[in-house]
Amino acid sequence: MDYDGLLAWLRERLGRRVMAAVQGDGNSGLSVVGPLLVRDDGEVTLVEPRPGRVAAWSIGGATLLLLEGDFVSCRSAEMQPGGPMIVQATFHDMVVTVGEVPPGASL
Repeated sequence: MDYDGLLAWLRERLGRRVMAAVQGDGNSGLSVVGPLLVRDDGEVTLVEPRPGRVAAWSIGGATLLLLEGDFVSCRSAEMQPGGPMIVQATFHDMVVTVGEVPPGASL
């Protein structure tokens, strides 16, 4: 899946409850759960970003920025057969995972 495919996957899930996790080199990471929304309020300042588009999403009060210039690869899969979908994308030295949260699930 390319960068446009990733954005399309996310757009298909707008308004749904998702979980997102970000893991980079080392032991630090971030995880958040909430509705997936397009972030269109305010501005974000990036320092020397690689050329390309920037897609901003909001998940449970957190902001997820996906920079096309850092995009390496992406794949999607079912968490279990017939179950919710998950997507995992690599951006430079960071892995971003976004997955559907089934209705009624508590996280």
